[in-house]
Amino acid sequence: HTTTSAVCRDDNWGSGGSPYTALVDSSDHLAGIRVVTGVTIPWENKSFLGQERVGSHLSIAVDPNNRDSVYLAWADFPNGNSPYTIHLRHSSDGGATWSADLRTVASGINPALSINAAGNVGFLYQTLTTPAGSNSTNWETHIEISTDAFATTPTPIVLATVPSNTPTFVFL
Repeated sequence: HTTTSAVCRDDNWGSGGSPYTALVDSSDHLAGIRVVTGVTIPWENKSFLGQERVGSHLSIAVDPNNRDSVYLAWADFPNGNSPYTIHLRHSSDGGATWSADLRTVASGINPALSINAAGNVGFLYQTLTTPAGSNSTNWETHIEISTDAFATTPTPIVLATVPSNTPTFVFL
């Protein structure tokens, strides 16, 4: 399904007469800034990646020491085509504008973001891999830790590798 990804913000903790309107999109003057438009996010209630169903994989994190530094990750079909891909973007002005993709992860799911008190960004995700010389696939859980806002690509650390077909598929 083709969709738009938007981010809303409220600077008054959701109180007042117009909550969540700190960011207003200039194209329609409604609450929420469009981060990306026209993306295809498949909703598949069948085996899609390994034995996984997919839908909306989304994560957002705000720097605890700098509310203007916000990271967003989501997964979609780039330009409407597979593979299902995670995208990571950054805003340095509280969500008003967004970077281009800082990272993309093909055949990835379950992005999770965190930012510690030092401003280091943790980017956790899983990706479906095929070992060399193998017909089977594995899920690998990775974490990348950036100390420079992804100006350089961090080396992914593999936390776990498990078969993608275990347990045996029975039902959805």
